[in-house]
Amino acid sequence: AAAMAEDNGVLVPNRLATAKVGEWASYRLPGGYIQKLTVAKRVGSGPDALVTVRIENIYDGEVVTAHEITQEAGESPTAPTIPAEEGVTVSVRRDSASIKDKTYPATIVQIDRFTGDEEDNGSTEWWTTPDIPVFGILKRVDDGELQWELEEWGEAK
Repeated sequence: AAAMAEDNGVLVPNRLATAKVGEWASYRLPGGYIQKLTVAKRVGSGPDALVTVRIENIYDGEVVTAHEITQEAGESPTAPTIPAEEGVTVSVRRDSASIKDKTYPATIVQIDRFTGDEEDNGSTEWWTTPDIPVFGILKRVDDGELQWELEEWGEAK
């Protein structure tokens, strides 16, 4: 997996580096919540661009919390990266995922943690594609349980 990594340790293309203001994606979360991510502002280009993403947590159709994060596109908080810790293995495989009757090529990054503390052990799968706005995430599965699943998305207008 390390051979596939870019200099910053990201194992898949950084979709945020090319995201445009107005692009958005919303995800189903456990407990009936929806999380909507929208590119609100961009200064610069490529992975060095400063990008502001608005995060809205929605329950029963109402926004219950909202905040913004601003960072360099290359420092995406949700992109799978090679963990720099002992007891971690990383594997990468290719597959496809069907969302709303359309099939997307997917890169699945699986991160398994085996530490001395059983509470810290587990695995996370990130299903990613460059075809989806904002971070390019299709879904995230923690220890076999779906945590995030793409529901809707839109391009900048």
